[in-house]
Amino acid sequence: PDCALAWRVREALVRAGAVDLDAELRLSALLLRTNHKSGETWAFRRWLLSQAFGVGDGPSSGAACEGRSSGAGASPERLA
Repeated sequence: PDCALAWRVREALVRAGAVDLDAELRLSALLLRTNHKSGETWAFRRWLLSQAFGVGDGPSSGAACEGRSSGAGASPERLA
């Protein structure tokens, strides 16, 4: 089962440098192989990739752990 608290803790560990970003990417890939519909895992992986590529260096505001991102959801204009 998904656990938002666990992802927030892992994010804090990455930010503190206690856990290697590449190792977290490998872990998230492994977890997504067994549960590919896990929105929280996808959100965390998206946050990891943004960190790896230097995009969105601001505070997380919980978006990575709660399955929300600023670009999530398609507006009607984007669908047209």
